[in-house]
Amino acid sequence: MRRRERRAQSTAISTEDLAKRVGAELDGVWSSTVQQAALKFGQGRKIRLNQNWTVLPQRYQCPICQRSKPDLLRLDSKGEVMGAIVEHHDHIWNFINAERRRLRPDWNLHEPAPLRLYFSDHLRPFIERFAQIAICEDCNNIEALMKAAADADAFFSFSPQEIAAALTDVRPHERHQFSHAEARRLHEAAREVHQFRLKVASVLVQRAFEGKHWGEHPIGPSMDTVELVAEIRLAAVGAENKLRGYFERDGVTGGVVTGPVSGQARRFRRGKYRVLTADQVLARYQAARAETRSPEDEDE
Repeated sequence: MRRRERRAQSTAISTEDLAKRVGAELDGVWSSTVQQAALKFGQGRKIRLNQNWTVLPQRYQCPICQRSKPDLLRLDSKGEVMGAIVEHHDHIWNFINAERRRLRPDWNLHEPAPLRLYFSDHLRPFIERFAQIAICEDCNNIEALMKAAADADAFFSFSPQEIAAALTDVRPHERHQFSHAEARRLHEAAREVHQFRLKVASVLVQRAFEGKHWGEHPIGPSMDTVELVAEIRLAAVGAENKLRGYFERDGVTGGVVTGPVSGQARRFRRGKYRVLTADQVLARYQAARAETRSPEDEDE
């Protein structure tokens, strides 16, 4: 019974307390920015936000249309205030999945999850034109309309830069307008590269299923992962972005480089470490041994 009471108390957080705890890094119906913007639509309307909206900071701006969060709010078909941010990605990945199902229909059933992720991570840099990005729903809807106007295939996606180039009318709280002619021109310019990427993707999937892959499965964490964990641990104790300062301490940088250093920390450490020759290392060892040698050792 006490456990239930503690659980109820832990979840009973007022909106005011929640706003103080998370600050401007998270956003919701309780935030002042959302409430002030929603008042423009009239009191009594429901406010509907998706999860992407909530986890992005209140200061977020759509990278394509450059509208801030308050300007992204608009009325939906039900007359409710809606705020939606979606993930825009290259749909050529759908082609990869289609090829995997064609070559091995049971791929997702029998291959372990780590292997599937490793396979995906190795293919992604070869075939994607742009990385996944968070954009407003209006820009995402325009991209679909652009594909229809250009008669693009299902695996083609306009890049964020191409969507921005086709926009003709961007206003707060309203859907966008775009140029059909510009959409067709942009699609035609990207068509040859898109077809080539489809061919490359098909070959890579085929070779992977034949066992002719180009990499080995990782047997341990990468240095980038280790450094990220270190940053998270430092942040947990209130020392955000202190990894560089940690590596620059005299006690650390006075050592000897004995192996490769990779990732972000390499740029920090490159100018700080002194690489010693074998003779220098031996001389330092002998000097340190002489300093700690006991009188009994000297008698010997």
